[in-house]
Amino acid sequence: MHSWAVVEALKTHKKGRDIFEGATVTAGLSLGEYSALAAAGAMLWEDAVKLVRARGRYMQEACDMQPSTMASIVGLDDDKLEEAIAPAREKGVVVLANFNAPGQVAISGEVEAVEEAMKLAKEAGAKLTVPLTVAGAFHSPLMEPARERLAAEIETTTFHAPRIGVIANVDANEHTDPALLKANLVHQLTSPVLWAKGMKKLVDHGYENFIELGPGNVLAGLLKRVARKANRVSIGKADELAGAVAE
Repeated sequence: MHSWAVVEALKTHKKGRDIFEGATVTAGLSLGEYSALAAAGAMLWEDAVKLVRARGRYMQEACDMQPSTMASIVGLDDDKLEEAIAPAREKGVVVLANFNAPGQVAISGEVEAVEEAMKLAKEAGAKLTVPLTVAGAFHSPLMEPARERLAAEIETTTFHAPRIGVIANVDANEHTDPALLKANLVHQLTSPVLWAKGMKKLVDHGYENFIELGPGNVLAGLLKRVARKANRVSIGKADELAGAVAE
């Protein structure tokens, strides 16, 4: 909701409206994809809030069914990390879940398997392994019960062709087809978030200016690891908004 509040605040200033209307593509990491879709005009904000509420409820119920967790692994490339943690699957489900930046990946799965994967990653040369304070194994097969229930909610929600493209977490591609936008949200619950790949594609296609709307500057920090020279602006507080829209 914070990100949408920033969007609405932007619209109250002429320069802010120019920033919003001048955007040519939008993206959001995990839950943020709902804000990105609403900002692009693919669905009403009110509908996005309803879906987010349902998503949270169904995911929590899936977490309650199977104790699970996530961890951040820093300092290994994707292929080496996948190879390193493979033996941990003898203890249960564990997958690469969030590709946030080069050398920064979150793993997700059953508690014992994630703990073993962290140990194996460290042995393989990871600089850092950090348990994440989360309710469960997001973006993993363990969210299948939630995916099935959320699919029904999404199917009955009206989606429109957006005014600009939306980068999907599930494939890092730009989409405008309402049917695909729906399908991407459904698959997102059990699929890896390909954030770094999506940002790299934008940079490779000539995008230079990126504006993060919402709390903090985490996404700007991740982008710096993908494209150090990209222009990054984070707007989430009153002073940041004032600076962005100053004439």
